[in-house]
Amino acid sequence: MKRIVKFITAALPLVLVFNLIFVGTSSAEDSGTEVNDIQNFTLENQTLLSDGSEVSTFQLNPENGESPIIYDVTDDKDTVTVIATQNGIELDRAITDKRTGNIKQLKNGVVVKEYKIEDHVTIKSTESNSINENEQSIQSAQSQNLLRSAYNSGIGQYGYLYGDFTTRYGDTYTLNFGVGTSVSIIVGALASIVTGTGIVVAIITALGSTVVANAITSLISGDVFAQFKDYNLEVRSQGKVGLVSKQTIVNAKVNNYRTGGSSWVYLRTEGDGRSWDDLCIIGAYNVYLQNL
Repeated sequence: MKRIVKFITAALPLVLVFNLIFVGTSSAEDSGTEVNDIQNFTLENQTLLSDGSEVSTFQLNPENGESPIIYDVTDDKDTVTVIATQNGIELDRAITDKRTGNIKQLKNGVVVKEYKIEDHVTIKSTESNSINENEQSIQSAQSQNLLRSAYNSGIGQYGYLYGDFTTRYGDTYTLNFGVGTSVSIIVGALASIVTGTGIVVAIITALGSTVVANAITSLISGDVFAQFKDYNLEVRSQGKVGLVSKQTIVNAKVNNYRTGGSSWVYLRTEGDGRSWDDLCIIGAYNVYLQNL
């Protein structure tokens, strides 16, 4: 199997907050925890090492009062290793070979099951029918529109942010994991094909399944693709341009086949990372300096 090309390229911050809209999710069972609740499955930290590898920690908080399950993930050049522990005791570990796509699940140091990524994840170009007509018309707008305004109280002036954008899409990843699959396996498979392990949380959360003893109790089935909105931005104040910048806002759309629901998930902002309010305030200040 050829190495799978990752479709998300920038690192996520250490503290990740997702803005999710859930449609058609089911409620938690008494015996487990429903992962479609963002409070239950979170990225706790993420560290990029000098050698290019990434170390992350996820936490799953069962609603039945049990101790959290901790997933320590190490993603290096050729391998993703996921170690699941609860109360300091190792539940299992999943080792994914990114060159071959093979995943081994180990318990007590012994291989208990093997998987192939290609049996559970397929990749294709994103079809236009994955995006409804309203989304396409909004996302393909080209005219410079007023996006935001903010008041700079220090100089007593408003800054007005105008912008236009174009939209592009990454490949679609279709996911299928059967009942009884270890969460460690799912995390390992996804972490090996997408860069920035925080997206793993977003995918598992949006495709949610009840988890009991580190295994899913209902089918995870759906697809996900990335949306890149490339903005050209300009801040004006008092009739003058005070700031020109570029941003790319990256979201993912997750379609849940099991529930029929869809979720848009904010991932990150590339390029100028300042908020639109901050751009307005700074642009207004720059015009103020021009007028001195």
